[in-house]
Amino acid sequence: MKERFLFNEKKIYCALLVGVMAVSLAGCGKDKSKNTDKEPETKELQYYELGGKNYVELPDYSQYVEVGEYKGYEIPVDAPDSVEKQLQAYKDNVLSQNATYGENITDRVVADTDEINLDFAGTYNGKAFDGGTSTNYKYKIHGGFIESLDSQLVGLECGKEYVLKCKFPDDYKTNTELAGKDVEFTIKVNYIYGEKTIPEWNDSFVSKLTSNKFTTVDDFEKELKTEIQAQNEYGLKKTYSSGLWSKILESSKINGYPEDKLTSATDDYFSKYQEQYKKYAETYSKTYEEILTAYGFKSEDELKAACKEQAKKELEYIMLACEISKKENIAVTEEIYKALAEDLLSDYNFDSVEAFEKEYGRDYIMESFVFEGVSEWLCDNNKMDVNEKTTSTKAESDSSAADTKSE
Repeated sequence: MKERFLFNEKKIYCALLVGVMAVSLAGCGKDKSKNTDKEPETKELQYYELGGKNYVELPDYSQYVEVGEYKGYEIPVDAPDSVEKQLQAYKDNVLSQNATYGENITDRVVADTDEINLDFAGTYNGKAFDGGTSTNYKYKIHGGFIESLDSQLVGLECGKEYVLKCKFPDDYKTNTELAGKDVEFTIKVNYIYGEKTIPEWNDSFVSKLTSNKFTTVDDFEKELKTEIQAQNEYGLKKTYSSGLWSKILESSKINGYPEDKLTSATDDYFSKYQEQYKKYAETYSKTYEEILTAYGFKSEDELKAACKEQAKKELEYIMLACEISKKENIAVTEEIYKALAEDLLSDYNFDSVEAFEKEYGRDYIMESFVFEGVSEWLCDNNKMDVNEKTTSTKAESDSSAADTKSE
């Protein structure tokens, strides 16, 4: 089953940064392992030509879609925090992750400033929800849990199990299905961390952190700033493109889907989720049926229905992209196709384009490249309106750095 719609997006990230960026439009399919041991290439490849001479013929989706407005949009996008602020956040996080602690504490209740190790399991209407369960989780009071949960952790005894009734904020964006909902968390604080000692951000620490790739703070921070800026630019374009496609979908009309492609995409998603949930069942000593229930599915039929809706959304993007490409004479030429395909071989452990095509199908690969080409063209022919934030001043950055060193 294909790694659906994953391979057509550039990944720009630094392995040393927290939270490696790995994005996809649909995010499901064949579980091909990428080679993440080597630093990824960030070279830019051209996805399309206007009126390319060696134009590749595309399927006719005109009976399924009526393309709406796709030019003249101005998409608002929030600017990221300043590079200096993001760098400081990274440094704070790395220093905290490398802190050392005194002996664990179990003979008192949790205090307002403690870091604790806990197990928790959240349920909504008796069912577990995604991201709501963890064991041996390290958490600092006031460190990001929803307020109604965070406030109840103070005063808990170590080793004792509690059931805490909580409510997600009405504007909760991480999982909008939980916004404003009443939930329960079963909590056990395993222990309170002892006195924390934070290392100093200096040449010696940087050298150890990077396995001697960088030996000075200045050189390492220079590289980090470059990577953060690249990641920011990627994030802005990704948000812009996503907002743009949402507008195009709103203005267009979907009249149906090619049954063969809808069935194939649905089966790919279904197989992937089956595999994923069975792994979860094995990992957490649950039955496959229990995992299905935990994710809100009463049966495999419900799971497959959800996969079909996901497949429809993927096809909507593909069909609109192909029809727009014809209207604007946007071509993925054979030369571009070959260059893009070859650029992906090592990521998916293929030694030739022919082997790549045998596994995924030339049409599928081509249509994904067409989507990327049209997306680039749309971004070039619409407008991104960046809502700038007030950036941190140098004085604020210096103050933050001084605070970190004094901890």
